[in-house]
Amino acid sequence: MTTHYRTKPTRFSWTFIAIGLLVIANLFTIGELLRVRGVKLSAVQSQLERSQTRLGTTMAEADFERGELRVYEPAPMSAGPATVDTGMRDGSFEVWSWPYAELAGSEAAAQAFAEAYNQKMRELHEATELAE
Repeated sequence: MTTHYRTKPTRFSWTFIAIGLLVIANLFTIGELLRVRGVKLSAVQSQLERSQTRLGTTMAEADFERGELRVYEPAPMSAGPATVDTGMRDGSFEVWSWPYAELAGSEAAAQAFAEAYNQKMRELHEATELAE
């Protein structure tokens, strides 16, 4: 008789950050091209903000499962193109930067990511503290 062991799939990793940043870059490139041609960007920006909200929620769940307690604050890429620990704390959480390109709509998308991530992380942390 063969015993089958179910392996736990690899959880989310920094790959999601890279994918998120590539999505932002691609959508903003498209957005800038459309803006040059006079097309309204509201639909593209709305879609980008929705995708960043989903990404933020998903990443918060994965980070929490790994025991990482952090929150993000949007920061322009001119301050650094990568997510980094700012060295500050917000209660139990490390504060990290979430870079955005200085293009139309990028800051709003980064803000949507940070708000969704931070809200989910705080909810998960609070639920754990209440359960203890």
